[in-house]
Amino acid sequence: MITELMSAMSSVKTVRDMLGTALDANAFNRVNDVLIAMNEKMIAAQERIFGLQAQTAALSDETVAYRQKIRDLEAEIARLIEWKEERANYRLAEVATGAFAYVLQAASDEKERPSGAPQPTHWLCCQCYDASHKSILQFAGWDGSHRVHACHRCKARILERVESAGVTVQTVGRGRNRLDGFL
Repeated sequence: MITELMSAMSSVKTVRDMLGTALDANAFNRVNDVLIAMNEKMIAAQERIFGLQAQTAALSDETVAYRQKIRDLEAEIARLIEWKEERANYRLAEVATGAFAYVLQAASDEKERPSGAPQPTHWLCCQCYDASHKSILQFAGWDGSHRVHACHRCKARILERVESAGVTVQTVGRGRNRLDGFL
């Protein structure tokens, strides 16, 4: 009977071990299912993190672009403030018949540059002046008896008629440096 009891206990122990193994297998399967679910959630979280990183990079690029735009606008504001102060020194004048340009005001002609040199006489293009740009009309050559002044920014031109003062230049002889036939 002890042998049978031992055999029964051994059978109970085997059944217990088998139940333990079955429970362990069941627990392993449950743990494995939980691990799989957690892994799926981690993958989804990583995808969200990658998306947020891409958005952050895009926002960073936009921030850099906006900061550059702010610097550009601040520079433009400074230029316009400086221009507002400078444009007070000019007045609209008829520089040739029917042609207008902005010139230094007569009362302001005595103003000096920071270097101490007096301001040179010059004309400013009306179109550029109205667009808040200081563009000096420059001599561009002759068109018959007209002196041509041009704005290199907007391509405007002014023709200034030059009247003859009655002085006639005559070349004597065959060469400019020689007086052949004059003597």
